[in-house]
Parts: sequence; structure tokens; C-alpha cells
Amino acid sequence: MGNPKFLPVAFETDDQFFAERVDLVLNRTVPCLIIAMICSLVMAAVVFLQEMISGWQLFLVTVLFLLDYPYTLKFIQREKRKKRYSLTDQRAVLDRITLRLLLVVISWVFIVAMMIPSISGDTRLVVVTLFMVVTFCHFVPLTCFPKRSFVLATTNLLPTSFLLLLNGDATINGLGLAGMVLAFTHVLTVAWLFRLDISNLHLEHKQEVVTEPDMSEQGMQQHMIARLYDQKAQSIFAQDTLAFLLVILFRTPSNEALLWCWFLAFVSVQTWRAAGALDFYGNPDKHTVSQWRLRYGVGLVVSQLCWFCLYLIFYEAFNNGSMGIFIGVLMLVVALSSFGLTIDRLLFHFNSLLCSLLPFFILLTAFNSWMVIALGSLSAATVYLVVENIHSSSVRALKSELLKQLAEYRAGRMQELNVDLNVARQRLAEVNASLETQVQERTRELDHQANHDMLTGMGNRYYFAKEVEAALAEYRQHQKGFAVYMLDLDRFKEINDGLGHIAGDHVLRVSAQRIQQVCGEKRVCARWGGDEFVILPPMDAMVASIFSFCEELLEQLQQPIELSSGPVIIGASVGVSLCPAHGVTSEALLEHADIAVFRAKTLRS
Repeated sequence: MGNPKFLPVAFETDDQFFAERVDLVLNRTVPCLIIAMICSLVMAAVVFLQEMISGWQLFLVTVLFLLDYPYTLKFIQREKRKKRYSLTDQRAVLDRITLRLLLVVISWVFIVAMMIPSISGDTRLVVVTLFMVVTFCHFVPLTCFPKRSFVLATTNLLPTSFLLLLNGDATINGLGLAGMVLAFTHVLTVAWLFRLDISNLHLEHKQEVVTEPDMSEQGMQQHMIARLYDQKAQSIFAQDTLAFLLVILFRTPSNEALLWCWFLAFVSVQTWRAAGALDFYGNPDKHTVSQWRLRYGVGLVVSQLCWFCLYLIFYEAFNNGSMGIFIGVLMLVVALSSFGLTIDRLLFHFNSLLCSLLPFFILLTAFNSWMVIALGSLSAATVYLVVENIHSSSVRALKSELLKQLAEYRAGRMQELNVDLNVARQRLAEVNASLETQVQERTRELDHQANHDMLTGMGNRYYFAKEVEAALAEYRQHQKGFAVYMLDLDRFKEINDGLGHIAGDHVLRVSAQRIQQVCGEKRVCARWGGDEFVILPPMDAMVASIFSFCEELLEQLQQPIELSSGPVIIGASVGVSLCPAHGVTSEALLEHADIAVFRAKTLRS
């Protein structure tokens, strides 16, 4: 089915809560079909007892009861036990349910079409009344899927209305036309029930988006007009039902045709009001608050005028009993028409005034005028006070609801801010930890650069000086001497100048590695500068160990070093100073070691 302009935008649904809505359809279909089956049995019994329907018609009804309803109920129970995991499975189930309900509707339309021509007016009215209940039970289960529900409602109502219109009975023609209009009035019922279902599903899943309510004067007016239209469906549906029952009660052979014409006009007015509600559902921003309020008020006035017209047209036919019933009906109309109006002071007072005019006019024509005026004034003052109190209570209730929504919104926003703050705090802690780690790494790197030679990775002059000072402090405390070695590579200048700095750097790195291998972990070794290296062994100043260590160093350094131009062999000159023999300061010890190296080179040359 297409989506004409009459249908509300709310009918354009997505797949949100699709599985939950299918479950609602399954759960609602069973009780609705049971009610429809009971009403159908009553209908068949009335027709059979009053009209003695033919055997083949009774056979059709029996087939419907024995096949359609029981089979559909069994099908629903079987589908409820199945597990559906995908959206495709859910759609398939929904299609099967819709098809089964559509078959039930078509069967009933066919059976009613066979029955209507053969039954009299009184029995026909009973059949139509029960049929309206059955129709409602057929399309209500699918209100979670409004387009499908509307298809079932129109399939139920329109063919039957055409049959009543074409039946040839002038007294029932108005009912046939009213049935056609009523099919479109049901759109509002479907839309309203659909909105309630979706709202309930949002609340169950706690997915309702809480927005900050507008508490300004204009915002309050918008909330009030929304409340008016949200509660309009109950009033329209209830007044349609009340008007139908009133026609049934008051109809006589002389006025039945006119009563059905009035009912057609009344249903048409309610359909027009329903179209206005659907228009509001579709786009609340289409008109201003004042325009929506005016449209609502005009519909309310026209609806009340329809009730006044009923009295003006038929008051001569009312007796004391029917007049009492009519006044009672008007009291119900007051209650029904006030649904949702309590929130709007002007419309509420105006509706109360309209509802009181007709009873006042009736009493004025039947009783003492001054007494009626006195009682009417007292009643008007009482009604005013009651209406004002009800309005004040409704406004307070609305404000309380909005304040609760505002509190929920601000609590949600506060929770979001707290989450954001915690995330920001966590990120800041991570950044601080990262910065602290980077600072520590950079500190270690700077400390390493300050104490180590970048080319060879050995300790540098500063590092070695600190180690010598530490050794001197140990000497002062325990009087244990130690030696300081200084080593100078031979022929390094020739290699560096002749083969290039790259080759010289390689020779330095290899020599440093060999020195570190000989020194091991117990001796401190460092690059003093250029091709000079210094060594600080543990507290051991024995001459024999000094000579053996120097021989091991020289032996390792005289091993060939592979270069890109070929192997080279370098030598080394070693000088040693002893603490305390040669001094008790680092400067003195290093100076004597340097002198020893110089003498060693002089002797070798």
C-alpha cells in the first residue's frame, strides 16, 4: 500500500525494535482472535435464531470457526515457540501472520456479504455492531506495524460499508457511508497505539533520548499543545463509539435514516479532527502554537455543534425517558471531550461552557426560568472553580513532569561530563607517565653521554676522573694502593692520515673492544682522548701483576685489524703510575702515567 498524504509520517518506520514488535504481535493476536471468535459465535447464533439462515451459510460460518480461527491460533502458538535469530526470519514470521489475519478478514467479509441481504434491519444492526468489535480485534494486533494494521482495517470495513450502502435499504445507507469514513478515522487509532508501543519499547530498553525541556513561556505552550493532540485519539474514538450506541438506542423506523445521516456527519467531523491530529504528528513545526490551538478549538466547536444538532433535530421525538438518557449521554460527552483539555485553560473553560449551554437550554424550556437561572449561575460558579482547580493541577503535573525530565537530562549530562573528565584525567595521567618516562630516558641518555665516549662506548675522561677520585677516597680510608694505566696506540696517526678518518675510527673501536675484553668487569677502562686510553684496576699494586696485565694488553692490541684496504697491525705504549708512590691526587697519578707512556714510546723508537 502506498503512503498518501493522509497517513502520518510516524507510519514510515525503520527496523528499530523489530523483534520486540513481532513478539508483541504474537502476544496480542491470541486474545484478540479469541474475543473475535466469541463475538462471531454470538453473531452467528443471533442470525441463526432470528432469521434461520440457510444451510450453506451455516456451513460457511462453521468452516470459518473450525478452520480459520483455530488454525490461525494454532499457527500463532507454533510461531511463538520458534526461535528467530535474524531479521529475515522476523520478517518472514510477520508476513505469515499478516497473511493469516488477512485470510481471516477476507473470509469474514465474504460471510457478512452473504448474510446482510437475507437479514432484517434489527438483526442486521446487531450483526454490524458485533462486526465492528470483530474488526477492531482483527487490526489491533498489528498496530506495531501501522501500515499493515491499516490495510486490515480498511479490508474489513470498506467492503462491508459498500454492501450496506448498496443493499437498497434507505434507512441503513448512512451507516454504510459512515463505515467508509470510519475506516480512515481508524488511522488515528493505529497511529496513536503505534506511538504508545514505540514509547514503551524505548522505556523498556532505556533508549529514550532525554532532551533538555524548554521551560520558557513559549516552550510551555508547545508542551501544552503537544499534550492536547497526544490525548486527542481517546476522545475521538470514545465519542465515535458513544454516537454509534446513541443512534442504536434512539433509532425508530421514522427517524432511522436521519439518525444515520447525523452519524455520518458526526463521524466525518471526527475524521477531519483525526486528520488534524495526524498532521500534527507528522510535522509539529508546520504551524505556530496559536494556529495549532485554533485548529484544535475549531474542531472542538464543530464536534460540540454536532451534539447540539442532534437535540435540535430530534427533541420533539424525545420523551421523558429518552430525554434523561440524552442528558446522561451529554454528561459523558463532557467527560470525553475534556480529555487532554485540562492543560489549556481557555479551551477547557470554553468546552465546559459549550457543554453546559445545551442542558441549560433544555432546563430553561421545561422549568421555571428564574429558578433555572439561579441554579445555573450557582452551577456555573461551581464548575468554574472545579475547572480552574483541575487546570491548575494539570499545569502543575506538566511542570513536575518537565522538571523531572530536566533533572534526568542534567543528570545525564553530568554523567557524560564525569565520563569525559575521567577519560581526560586518564589521558593526562598517561601523558604525564609518558613524559616522565621520556624525561627519565633522556636523563639516562644525557648521563650516559656525559660519562661515555660516543665513538667507542667506553667511559670518557670525566667518568675516569670520578673513578680515580673514588679510588683515592678508598685509599685514604683503608690505605690500600692502586695503579693507573695509560695506553697510547702506535702508528695510529699514520693510519688515520693515510687511510682516512673512517679507518682510524674503526681502529679505535676495535682497539677499545680488545682493551675491554682484557680488562673484563673488574677493571675500569676509558678513552682519555685521541688514541689514548686509561685503565683503573682494583686495589692491587703488585709489580708482577702489573707487568703481566700490560703484556696481555700489548699482545691483544698487536693482533691484525681488518680494514677495507687490508689488515693493519698497530702497537701500543703503556705507562703506569702507582698510588701512593707517584702521588695521592688524580692529577699527579695521571701526569706520571703520561710521562711513563712518553718514555715507553721513546725507548721503542
